[in-house]
Amino acid sequence: MNKSDWLTRRDDRTLKIVGPQGSGYQDCSVAVTVGPELAATYEGQIMTLLSVNILSRWCNQVYLNCPDAPLLLPNRSASLNDLLEDLYRQANPFGNFTVTAEVKGTPDYHLFIGGQNKQVDHLNNGIWIDGSGWLAGFGSGRSSVSELTYNKHNPIGPAFAACLGVAEVFRRAIGEAQPDRFSSWYSLFDFEHSEDHSTLSDASYPDTFDLGRVYEVGCGAIGSSFAYLLSLTNWRSTIHFIDFDPVDYPNLSSSLLFTAQHAEQQTNKAQICQELLATTAHIPHAFDGDYSQFVEQGQLTKYPPDLIVCFANDRNVWSTIQANYPPLTFHATTTKSWGINFGRHIPEREWCIMCRFHKEVEHTYVPVCGQVEVPKPKTPAQETLAILPFLSPASAIIVLAELAKLDSASYPVNENFIEYSFKRHRGFFLSTNNGPKRCYVCKDQSQAIYEMISSSSKYNYLMGSPPA
Repeated sequence: MNKSDWLTRRDDRTLKIVGPQGSGYQDCSVAVTVGPELAATYEGQIMTLLSVNILSRWCNQVYLNCPDAPLLLPNRSASLNDLLEDLYRQANPFGNFTVTAEVKGTPDYHLFIGGQNKQVDHLNNGIWIDGSGWLAGFGSGRSSVSELTYNKHNPIGPAFAACLGVAEVFRRAIGEAQPDRFSSWYSLFDFEHSEDHSTLSDASYPDTFDLGRVYEVGCGAIGSSFAYLLSLTNWRSTIHFIDFDPVDYPNLSSSLLFTAQHAEQQTNKAQICQELLATTAHIPHAFDGDYSQFVEQGQLTKYPPDLIVCFANDRNVWSTIQANYPPLTFHATTTKSWGINFGRHIPEREWCIMCRFHKEVEHTYVPVCGQVEVPKPKTPAQETLAILPFLSPASAIIVLAELAKLDSASYPVNENFIEYSFKRHRGFFLSTNNGPKRCYVCKDQSQAIYEMISSSSKYNYLMGSPPA
């Protein structure tokens, strides 16, 4: 397959968003600059890794100005620059990735890792990102707030900072944003927003954590990105990856994990996730099939879960999950207009997963992970869908954050439905709390049966009425 055909297949759904007026975004040039001190920190390496990874999904010209450093990331070998170059070339074999000691010429956009780089003050095309612990920030014009404390070994804030920064580059590349001096900070612990990170919550983080037995239902854009993020922690679990789909070329534009070789060989998505975590402290299993088949084959009875994370949306997955009295369940999707959302479902205490999705089922609309809806054509045709490269990684980070909070004595920390839009850089998280809605699935479920089935679950103590 030649370069033109390959890029057309990979970028088909992204191009449906930007239209002809923004179609040159793939060939813009982006320089990523990392200072020597930050390159030698865990946070600097996470931000650089995620930024280069997401850029590789849409940008065909990337310059990396980063001093090489020994890796501080779990489950990775080689040096930082070797890892980044290998990652980019596997994801985008037709792109140009150059490691350089000095960025020559004028790149279209400049992404600075760390908010204190003096160069960003003098560049209209400069964007900075910074993150540590639960905190994530980005802006244009040098950050005026105090420097962060690094080496906390929490990937959540730094990873989300990468999503914020690359999203801003993408908005400018397609003409959705113009240069504007700003500074925005977020805490992924309680989803508060500020122009100064010192006012935000940065709680402790469980560097080692046993999640128990986890079902990951759906290993597409969000699910594979979630597996990738798990591999950057020191956590452990017994995790079952459940998906029937092989990787196709459009999947490469929205996943942190999938490579060109995966698409060429049409490798099963669950198998790829299993192979990634096989080299970590996790005990991974892959199931090539949907959740109904998983249940029908007795896997649910044989290996009851402590936790379900649902990233799938087809083959009646939501009703199948709820009909089988699930334990603590998380879901994540992306929305119609540049957004992400997260939902939590504590049995008998909060809405169930079908309470969340029953209206979509009734109206035959199925949200597709990593995709946004674009206007329907005037002639009768199937609904057109499009992909944004940073939405699925961001959704996966919110789920990872919720898992980390399970170790908190004050859990649940946040409300059970969270939304964020990447449409503009001055965004903030919206959150709501949803009690049991008694949908047509959960309204007839016996609490006694629920308690019996979930009695051995690791998170069973969360069930029942919330404290007064």
